[in-house]
Parts: sequence; C-alpha cells; structure tokens
Amino acid sequence: MSDAPSVWLRDDGRVEYRASALGGCDMALLAARLGYEPVPLKADAPMMRVFERGKRIEDEYLESHRYICERQQEIYLDVTGRLKVVGHIDGFARDSFQGHVVEIKSQNRVAWDEFERSHWDSGLFPKYKWQVSCYMIAYDAPLKLVRVLVDDEGRAVEEHVSYVDEPFYSLADIRSRILRVEAAAATGVLSAECTPAFPCPYFYLHEEIDRELIDDETIDVLAHEYEDARAASAAARGKQDAARRALREASEQDKYETASGVRVTFYMAKNPPKVDRESLDEFLKENGRKFDEFTTQGQSERLRVTLPKEDDESTSSVSETGTDSGVRSAGSGEVIHLVESGGMDS
Repeated sequence: MSDAPSVWLRDDGRVEYRASALGGCDMALLAARLGYEPVPLKADAPMMRVFERGKRIEDEYLESHRYICERQQEIYLDVTGRLKVVGHIDGFARDSFQGHVVEIKSQNRVAWDEFERSHWDSGLFPKYKWQVSCYMIAYDAPLKLVRVLVDDEGRAVEEHVSYVDEPFYSLADIRSRILRVEAAAATGVLSAECTPAFPCPYFYLHEEIDRELIDDETIDVLAHEYEDARAASAAARGKQDAARRALREASEQDKYETASGVRVTFYMAKNPPKVDRESLDEFLKENGRKFDEFTTQGQSERLRVTLPKEDDESTSSVSETGTDSGVRSAGSGEVIHLVESGGMDS
C-alpha cells in the first residue's frame, strides 16, 4: 500500500492524481484535492494484513515469471498541461507484438467466486477499472489480469489469467472526472457524494465513524488537522480584512475597473435587523415585563485542543472553539457528483 497522497499539489503549480485513487470515493478524492489530512490505518488493522499478503503474492508471482519486466514502472498520463495522472504498473509482459500491462490481484475464496460471477463489476474492481485504464492508455497496450487464489493461511493455491483488449475508460472520461474534481475544489467546499469503502483514509468525514479505526495516531492527526485549519482560517480572515481596507483606500470611487478587466465595486446593503433595546425596555416597563423573560441561554459543546510543545518552543499550543467550526460533511448542502455515466466496458 503506497503512502503517496491521492492528489499531490506540486510546488510548480501542477496537480498529480494517483491512478489507484481515481476510481475511489468522490468525497475522499475531493478531500485529498482540498488538502485534508488522510488518517493512516492502524498497524494491526486486518486490512493491513490483506495489503501485506497482496504484496507478497505479487512478489512471488513476478519472481516465478521472469519475462515480466518494467516492474513498478512509473507512468505519467497528461490530462492537461497542469494536470497529470501518476501510477505504477505491476509489470509489463512482452509476450506478444503489443505486449501486455500486467495487473496482479490476490483474492480469498469469497472474492474469487464473486469475480467468477460478476467479473469487473465485483468487489473493488469497478474502482480498478479507472486505474488499469490509465495504465493501458499510457502504454497503448492491452491488459493481462492475473488473479491468485489464496487459502486461509495466505498461500497461493490457484491462478487464473484473463485479458482486456480496450481500456474501460477513455482519456476523455479520465479528463472529465479530474476536471469535475478540480471544479468542485475551486469552490473550497467539501461537498461530494460519499460511498464509504474500507479502508478510507478520510473515514472521519463519513456520516457514521467506525470507532474501531481510531487510535492515538488517529487522534494526533485529527488534532493537528484541526489546529492547522483554525490557524489558516484566522489568517485568511486577516488577509481578507486587510485587502478590503486597502481596496477602499485605493479606490476613490465606488466602482473601479483595472486595465486587465478586474472590477471592484463598493455598494450599500442592509445589515441584519437588531433590537432597539431602549424602545423595547420602555414598552416592556409599561406592560410590567422584563427583557430577561424573553431571552434564553443554552449550552453547546466546545472543543479545546492542546498540542505538546515542540523542541524549539517554550509553551504548548492551546485553542478552544465551539461546535460551529466543524468541517462540512457529506449530505450538507448541494452534493457534487464527480462521475458521469459512460465509459467503455468489456
């Protein structure tokens, strides 16, 4: 399992999407693009053993099939001048004129039988369609899928090879998906369809959180994410206020347009209504009532985050906020669908 981010924002402004993440949950992909911190799986999580088994089975298969070359070769797929897809193939088999991109998957008996029934629509294979399509387009070659059946002890007991002649999704399909993510990310709002699939590195954004996934490392990551977001929000508000004051000073009139076409407009708008306490108190006094009779004060949960001091700091970092500063989760407001129907299937 790679530690590389699902979406990488490079210093030069380019954005790279991992091929293995393209077919994943819309919420997770958008969260990665917006810079949300992924939470790693616990070291003793059952899924970690599945990943380790898959890596071992892949290595064993490649070791016994030496004609497969270019193992873990990195591929780049240009989407636009700024957007790219990055991935690593399991290998490339030069066993025909065109050769084949090799993809190796280990399966237990349940997953094996499910694939026999539903093929590429079973289990996580709909997600893999996006991944292998990127590889096939990058190499301009068909796919060789190697499935390895493992027993309860993790030993390989059977192999099956099948072929896919054409990518499931075209370059246009891949470009459309990524551009939809980019458009959603431009709003800065995390609102997309969530299809929870274990393991999800952004499980803390799900409507229901699996507490079994949470340990000290999870809390550490989320606490730092919370603090970073709070600090960035405060900095953004300060920059916005400073820019507004400077724009007001720089613009002698209420409307201004620069040579490049930027328009700045100042206008009057109604403020939210407020109570005239002086008049209201006089009215209440005449009627033998008090203002406090018409006010209520409840309680709300608040959060205090205290981060341990770093080696070069003399104090720890403490912040306290109310519940209104939480992240916007799936289901709040408009949901952005990032996948269009279509694409080639075989």
